[in-house]
Amino acid sequence: MRLLGLLLITGSLAACDNSEQLEQARAQGRAEAAAEAQRLALLSDQQDEAQAEYEACVDDAAEARETFDRAMRDARDNIMTGLDNVSSQGSDGALTAGFAFRVQIESLTAEEWAWVETEEAAVADGYNDAGVSDRISYEVDPRQLSNRVQLVTYNGMPAVQIDCASGNCIRARGRRVGFYNGQQAFEDIDERRDHIVWALENSNRAQVVRDALATLIGGAKGGAPTASCTAPAAE
Repeated sequence: MRLLGLLLITGSLAACDNSEQLEQARAQGRAEAAAEAQRLALLSDQQDEAQAEYEACVDDAAEARETFDRAMRDARDNIMTGLDNVSSQGSDGALTAGFAFRVQIESLTAEEWAWVETEEAAVADGYNDAGVSDRISYEVDPRQLSNRVQLVTYNGMPAVQIDCASGNCIRARGRRVGFYNGQQAFEDIDERRDHIVWALENSNRAQVVRDALATLIGGAKGGAPTASCTAPAAE
């Protein structure tokens, strides 16, 4: 009987130990599961935050590009609408003088500007008449131009002056016709120039065109805005 009692007591103690170990294992499992759930929740939050930052970066980049493109379009439109046929005429006694100027834009891209200038000037005094007529095509890479576009006067009219940043960056090709008392002389032109001048109708237009030219030159030199947006890694 005594031996049986000892066996029962030993068995009870063993069962108690196993129960405690099982409970400890369960508690540890619950703790590990909770820690894993917390880790996954934190990881999910981090991924959500990274995704939100990525989407915000993409949106900001798109907005910046749209703003840039709109500024370039507006500048081109201001130049196209600001340029017009310009003419003037004056007299001093028997002496009369006339001037006409026109710019026809062919291209205003970030890599190439191309246009045609037509200019006529004439003077007469009742006995003699003389004048000159130019039709010249111009080409230039706007990235080679100076950012500083100047307001000047040309034949007494408001004008803008576009300068090369260095050297003679502007290609000029065309023909000049001179005349004197009915006699004509022709000169073919193919040269490079360091600046050009556009006459405008009034000072307000000159200011608008000057600002628009500076905007286009700056945009061509700086290029469209870019952003490095890194997409979050896939789970």
